[in-house]
Amino acid sequence: MKAVVTLSFTALLLMAAHAAEWERYQVILDRHPFGALTAKDATVTPDYAKSLRLSAIWTVHGQLRAGFEDAAVKRDFVLACGEKSEDGLELVEVRYADEAVVVRKGTETTVLHMQAGASTNTPLNIAPPPGSPAALTINPWREFYERYRSRRREERSNQVMQITAPDGGPVPQMQMNGAVAPPMPTAITPEMESQLQTQGVIPPSHKKRKSY
Repeated sequence: MKAVVTLSFTALLLMAAHAAEWERYQVILDRHPFGALTAKDATVTPDYAKSLRLSAIWTVHGQLRAGFEDAAVKRDFVLACGEKSEDGLELVEVRYADEAVVVRKGTETTVLHMQAGASTNTPLNIAPPPGSPAALTINPWREFYERYRSRRREERSNQVMQITAPDGGPVPQMQMNGAVAPPMPTAITPEMESQLQTQGVIPPSHKKRKSY
């Protein structure tokens, strides 16, 4: 019993000495000799994410997809989990509870939130909650889809082929059939087909013709 009391007393003395020693260093820590950690240091938005906005989250045949809007180039695009965009942006994870997605470009990983299109660096070891619904949990995807279709129509209308003559002038209608423009389809008669086969232009036909 006496030995137990002695050990307890010794432990208390050691704890008191340790506390006194810690108080000596606490004064130094309170002065922040290395400077205080600012909010900018804790949350840094990568340059590639500053113009990105998360527009929609949905599933197609059980596959998670997210719609993005790049305000810098006025472009909308869709990514499935694990896919990369043309410029290397990868959709890593979808977080239902946070209404956010994890994206990565190069070595920089960040989180895009639905609410205001903001991005913030949060711990990336949080998996989607078990039993997350496969149906839509966020439903602005219709607005995204309509905007996407509108921009695609505008792109197609700007890609109308204009045919011009070599000198830059208009192409006369009589010259359109293979002269300065792609050849137009022409019906081939049996006589023409036979002549082309004789000249080796087209392979011989094995189809038997009826004799009259």
